[in-house]
Amino acid sequence: MNAIGYIRISKKDQSTHSLDYQEKSIRDYCDRNALELGSLFIDDGESSYTFDRPDYKALEDFIKKNKKSVKYLVIFDHDRFSRNLPEALQKIEFLEKSMI
Repeated sequence: MNAIGYIRISKKDQSTHSLDYQEKSIRDYCDRNALELGSLFIDDGESSYTFDRPDYKALEDFIKKNKKSVKYLVIFDHDRFSRNLPEALQKIEFLEKSMI
């Protein structure tokens, strides 16, 4: 494993970015780029305006515990990660430092 995936869907966009569609897209991306996908973290019905999401917190904990094996975090689209740019940039910096 050298990659993990993160999937998020809010209650309002159930029809346009389904969990299954995001997962398939992430798996296809990993296959095309020779990444070995390990765990998938899924927040179903969670807002993108906060990082106070159960599986996002689990993702951070997983990275901290497995930083030598996790090199890539694969997400379907940036808005699945966050729509709060300042907080997203802080989280990206934290994740980059955690994976080194």
